[in-house]
Amino acid sequence: WACAVLGARPAWTPRLPASVREPAAGQSTIVCHQRSAVPHGSN
Repeated sequence: WACAVLGARPAWTPRLPASVREPAAGQSTIVCHQRSAVPHGSN
């Protein structure tokens, strides 16, 4: 799951804006759910 490895900086993380790359603790879950709906090979 993307959520589980969000803190580990998955492969797609560097492609996100800096503000999203290091989100607040509460926002990290939201970003994770949004990105998890997008197919990515890091899973």
